[in-house]
Amino acid sequence: GRCDLREDVQQVCSADGCRVLVDDMKKRSCKEYCGKQGLGCSGAWDEKDNDCEVKRELTCETESRSHDVICECTAGAPPPSGRCNLHEDVEEVCSADGCRVL
Repeated sequence: GRCDLREDVQQVCSADGCRVLVDDMKKRSCKEYCGKQGLGCSGAWDEKDNDCEVKRELTCETESRSHDVICECTAGAPPPSGRCNLHEDVEEVCSADGCRVL
């Protein structure tokens, strides 16, 4: 599952190209950003200083108040309903469907 993200990409943050630092994200969510490119969203973060360093975790639905956000997209369609979308206090997702978390 490689991602070919080009739109507004400031920096690629992962080897597979699925986690990127996105520019011009004010009032947009990572879900919108990934969805616009036919991908699902698996994570979103506020960046520290125009780089891939995470300041704090956001949700895929968070509409950004800053210009730059780190989005992680998933190759393929967004996860179908019936999968878990757990965010609160999650350290690590331990199953493909997101239902088992640490």
